Amino acid sequence: MLFILTAILIIIMPGPGFVLVTKNTISYGRDGGIKTVLGTVSGMIIHTLMATLGLSAILMKSAMLFSIIKYAGAAYLIYLSIKSIKMLYQKELSHQK
Repeated sequence: MLFILTAILIIIMPGPGFVLVTKNTISYGRDGGIKTVLGTVSGMIIHTLMATLGLSAILMKSAMLFSIIKYAGAAYLIYLSIKSIKMLYQKELSHQK
């Protein structure tokens, strides 16, 4: 019974996803919050599907496949970082005019 109560408390506690959604909603408005929620949920769905289909186990067994996915993810994060920096730079230039 104590385990169930503890699990429920852990589940309902806000985590880093909640903090990120709140931050993006405050910074970028409702659309930013919705996009953050959709991104978070789609990541959870992909991870759950991979675990359900056994792909997670396959990735753990294949070092090469795991490395490919890991580096593709890193490249995507770098792309998003560059895009964000460019957008911030363009925003600053438009405010200076």
